[in-house]
Amino acid sequence: MSAERSTPPVLTRGRKGSVKDLISIDDVARLLRESEERMKNFFKEEIDSLVTRMFKLENNFSSVQMECLRLQDEATKMKETIVNQQLQMENHERTMRAKNLLIYNIPEEGEKNCDVDKIQKLIHSVNIDVKAEDLVSVQRLGKRRSDKIRPIKITLKDVNSKFKFLNARKAIATSREIENFFHQKIYINCDSSFLVQKEEVRLRQKLKKNKSENPKSE
Repeated sequence: MSAERSTPPVLTRGRKGSVKDLISIDDVARLLRESEERMKNFFKEEIDSLVTRMFKLENNFSSVQMECLRLQDEATKMKETIVNQQLQMENHERTMRAKNLLIYNIPEEGEKNCDVDKIQKLIHSVNIDVKAEDLVSVQRLGKRRSDKIRPIKITLKDVNSKFKFLNARKAIATSREIENFFHQKIYINCDSSFLVQKEEVRLRQKLKKNKSENPKSE
């Protein structure tokens, strides 16, 4: 009698040492295949999830890049607007100051009208061709202090009168008559805008530095 060959069972020893059948080899193979399939599905899902997240991150990164470019472009436009506004303000300020001059070291004493008389003294001392009606306004700048003479700002009728004063400033600075009258030398400068003053300070500092570094060039 021939017996059919069957898959040998998997044996294990019981708690009391007896051997009993637990599962066949076919069942083990089936479980392994199922486990393998579950692992394949698990890794496939994980890979798909990673790919999806990568695409989302890439899209988010692209969005961030676009937003950065937009903000950069907006900042550039704002900077250009600010620069244009500053230029307009500078041009307006220069126009407003175009007929002004600043006069330094004229002592402060007496009433406000005394300053007008002192300016007239300058005009007559060096024969500047400027009439009384050419002086639109005469005023001190800043708060009065006991330790410092405030400069006088004069506004002239036109630019030509201003240049007549400027052409005579060397004569005013070196005039013995004016120095004796005011007890010190008098200096005249243009009423420059803030940007021009800033540039003048920079140039003076640069000149001072060059002189200190190259004393023989003086």
